[in-house]
Amino acid sequence: MAQSVEQFTEAYTKLLVASWSDESFAQRLRATPEAVAREVGLEIPEGTTVAVVEPTEPGNQDLAE
Repeated sequence: MAQSVEQFTEAYTKLLVASWSDESFAQRLRATPEAVAREVGLEIPEGTTVAVVEPTEPGNQDLAE
């Protein structure tokens, strides 16, 4: 069964909050993003590559450039 929007939102929020507040979690996320995303409840299809993108300069959060 596919993940509902509510389930996705809850899991993604967990991932963000943990990565912002726990440096060891953030390091694990950078090292093995698919596994860590699954740990918090995100459904990641097999064969999918997850990339962690971080701003290169403080305050530069616009990834659309």
